[in-house]
Amino acid sequence: MKKLLAMILIGMILSVSVSSGAEYEQFRLTEGDVGGTANIIPLDARNAVVIARPVWNNPWHVTWYRDGGKYLDMSGPTKDPVLVGMQIPYPALWDGGELTMLCNEWIGKTSVTDADTEAYLNPANYQAYLAKWTENGLERTEKLPESWYRSFHCGESILFREGRQWRILYDGKETILPDQMQISADASVTNCMPLGGDAFLLSVTGTSGASRQLICADSEKVRYQISLPASAYLQAADGQGGFFSADDWPSGDYSPLILAHYNAYGLKDRTLKLGGSNVVVQFFGTTADQDTGLCTLYGSAAANSRKVYTVFAMTLDTGLNVRSLDVRKIDPAYGEYSPAVYFAKDGTAWVFISDRKERGLRPVLIPFPFLEQSRNNYGLTLQ
Repeated sequence: MKKLLAMILIGMILSVSVSSGAEYEQFRLTEGDVGGTANIIPLDARNAVVIARPVWNNPWHVTWYRDGGKYLDMSGPTKDPVLVGMQIPYPALWDGGELTMLCNEWIGKTSVTDADTEAYLNPANYQAYLAKWTENGLERTEKLPESWYRSFHCGESILFREGRQWRILYDGKETILPDQMQISADASVTNCMPLGGDAFLLSVTGTSGASRQLICADSEKVRYQISLPASAYLQAADGQGGFFSADDWPSGDYSPLILAHYNAYGLKDRTLKLGGSNVVVQFFGTTADQDTGLCTLYGSAAANSRKVYTVFAMTLDTGLNVRSLDVRKIDPAYGEYSPAVYFAKDGTAWVFISDRKERGLRPVLIPFPFLEQSRNNYGLTLQ
């Protein structure tokens, strides 16, 4: 009897070990040094691209994962960490079947200048072009008129400049922004977010870092331009032409996050508190259903001391009232108190999980619905 009990106990221990070590095995990221420097670009419910930037002088990897497994991969050496950002091809456009990459070809001398003690590259030394990523590698399709080495809202749109003119490629269409939209030479565009109705919200940051300008424009006119504090680190569409803005950095404690809501005219009309009961809450963004008008807000709720590790989806109606709440558990073996959520164009939310306990588990990128549901909602509310 004692022997039988011992065998049962061993079996239970092994089952727990296998669960914590293998629960997300299908969705583990297998290529490159995937850590805090990785770029995650979901494409749809089945496909995602992960850019593993190198640690030290290890090779960089751009890996296309499909249904959790590696589909395609490209890599290259890292001779100079300063140059690697220009060398890595970046996902730009996804039409559900073909993936177009934004690439740079070195055509001149490397020129490094200093501004605010931060070194950056002169893109004039590179020629930018688009290329389809196929099983045969990269197949060039279009040379861009001006070197532009940053893509925005990856997987959905890219924004680039030709002289003083700005062009957006999104959803298979090109939008040329109006001439009156002028961005100073000492500023940079850090995001380009579709708001619906052919309108885009551009986030523009000056080198001083004192404020952030938001410009809403379509092909005909600049709809509005507003200023937000530099600490307004995230804007997310509400599905009605407006957006939410997290106007201050997370405190890291149990206090709620403050979300400002701006309507389709750029006017701030609501201030909301996103919080829970004795959990640290983070906000990552939204998805919107154009047919129903429902908007789903995604975040995380964690309490490391109590081994609470979760992500959640909070669905809102057009009045910003909470209609449903879906909380999903993260395997505590990872100790992931700060997961991240990324979004595909089709509305799929992907959750990035890393091994905070340093047990040697590979990072995980898993669609939100594949995580186990939690019976506890941890008092999450939006008020």
